[in-house]
Amino acid sequence: MRFSSIDILRTLSIAIMVVVHFCENLSGVTPKIAGIGAPMFMFLSGVSYRLWLNGRTTRQLNSDSIRKITMRRGLFLIGLGFLFNILVWMPEDVFNWDVLTLIGTGMVCLGLVRHAPPALIWLSCGMLFLLSPALRQLADWDSYWSNGYFDPDFTMHDFWFGFLAVGYFPIFPWLLFPLLGFSIGTMTFGEKTDQPNTTILLRTCALGFALMCLATCAVATRYFLADQLPATWPNSWTMFPPSLEYTTGTIGWVLFAFSGCYWLVDLKIPVEKLRHLRKVAEQFSRRSLTAYLLHHVVHLWPLWLYAVWQGQETTFYWEKATDLNTSLIMAAVFLVACYAFFSWLDRRKYPAVENLMRWLCD
Repeated sequence: MRFSSIDILRTLSIAIMVVVHFCENLSGVTPKIAGIGAPMFMFLSGVSYRLWLNGRTTRQLNSDSIRKITMRRGLFLIGLGFLFNILVWMPEDVFNWDVLTLIGTGMVCLGLVRHAPPALIWLSCGMLFLLSPALRQLADWDSYWSNGYFDPDFTMHDFWFGFLAVGYFPIFPWLLFPLLGFSIGTMTFGEKTDQPNTTILLRTCALGFALMCLATCAVATRYFLADQLPATWPNSWTMFPPSLEYTTGTIGWVLFAFSGCYWLVDLKIPVEKLRHLRKVAEQFSRRSLTAYLLHHVVHLWPLWLYAVWQGQETTFYWEKATDLNTSLIMAAVFLVACYAFFSWLDRRKYPAVENLMRWLCD
């Protein structure tokens, strides 16, 4: 069973990441919307796993088969993440610990804790949130990001520190988003995708709004009291590393957006309305993994190839290939072309990356 709210939010996440990456990598400008797409993408992976699990349980697939499929899917995504880093970001960046490796790790973890008490999952989320700053300090996060990007050595020490605390998306704290999505999905849909509990939805929405307000107040306090704070005090709103204010705010955002969008789109607005939006969102949502991979290839490979052709270093044109307006136009053109491409795949019944994952893992 598809939920238009999930399709819309996943499409929004993809669109945000496309715009941000085009602007950052082509123009060296980070849009204000940066940092809200990836958390929602991860959160929805947990919600989707809950729905997938409900579907398999309804079909009476035994627990052992579910566990094996989950593990294979998780390992597929982790392997795909490594391959993506090699082919798109060059072999030296194979252990960047990007979104795909995090979602794959999250799926493996969800396969292990799917029968765990909800309180244990919430406790795990709290530990991931609270321990992250201490682990980053222990690992000396700044030494890995001295050039403005994650730059580890090929050692086991850096491998594990990158995975745990200092990579682009290490499990501390990012793993809490898939876990949180799974827990909220279970509270919302139950274990058989029953009628949603509207009380839970309203409470989740209120909690999300409260967390966003708390993060806003914390950022404002740091801004207005900047003169009273030590010079070494960390920035209040950063994605790399994810500050406590940023993590709190994005947790609030995903809770508020998910519960509010589900209540509005799936429960209040009739299905016959917003037909075009639902159709576009479903298309992007079903192919979200392919879209994520494709948008990097489309805008980064030309940079690398053109630089080599011109006799320059591979990354010579990175962040300075064009101006901001051109980057925005290119991102919009890509999204339109992507929708047309996915529609063509459907008409021709051609597979995409999602089909490959199901064929190999299910």
